[in-house]
Amino acid sequence: MTTTKTTPVLKRLGYVVPLIAALLLSVTAYELGIWQLHRAQAVHNAAKPQPEKPVVPLASVATPGTDLSGLAINRLVRATGIYIHSFVAPNQELKSTGKKEVVTYEVRLLHVTASAENKAGDILVVRGLASMDRQTLTDPVVVTGRLYPRQPNDHAAGSATILSRLDPSLLAGLPNVSLYDGYMIATDEATEYGQSISADRVPAPQLLQPAAGFYWQHISYVVVWWLLAILVLFLPFYTRIRDRRSVTATHQE
Repeated sequence: MTTTKTTPVLKRLGYVVPLIAALLLSVTAYELGIWQLHRAQAVHNAAKPQPEKPVVPLASVATPGTDLSGLAINRLVRATGIYIHSFVAPNQELKSTGKKEVVTYEVRLLHVTASAENKAGDILVVRGLASMDRQTLTDPVVVTGRLYPRQPNDHAAGSATILSRLDPSLLAGLPNVSLYDGYMIATDEATEYGQSISADRVPAPQLLQPAAGFYWQHISYVVVWWLLAILVLFLPFYTRIRDRRSVTATHQE
């Protein structure tokens, strides 16, 4: 009696357990395909500029003495302060009308005055192309520009007035400075009364963030994972159909 009652239950478990396992594996493969699809979208989006965000105070995205976060890179920021040091940065690549030019930047160290919007600190500002006639700027200025990470490689030999690369760590030996990481390329300067300050500005394009992998490589992974999901989901039904055909063939014989 016990054997006849448990046999149908065991048979049902023999169908249900593989089906549940197949569903779990299929869902896992499907989610892995979704993950690869998101990676493909990230690679695609990384190859084009992102929509501009509003200009924000420098202190809202960066802090003196700490590394520049990924969220701060490419942000348009505004800071008010006084220029306290002047430098040049030679051999910088400038992309203009599709052509690369090697130019010299005029760079100044802006001492950001403490206010409700900004913390006191010092940040490198690329004002534009260097010229023989440098402006004397002793009054407070309001600088608007784009944030970039520090340059990792030297472009020239450095000195007291020449920056080998755009990197605030080169100025760590200056007295009484609290340096922001990275640097700004100024898109606009004005006096504290709103009067515009002219300069030979350089472009400040968005820095494209590279993403790991290649677009079509991730798309191929999407196809593979979703095909696997379909195959795994179909296997229990295929096994059941095969068993039924086998039983039918046995009865016919």
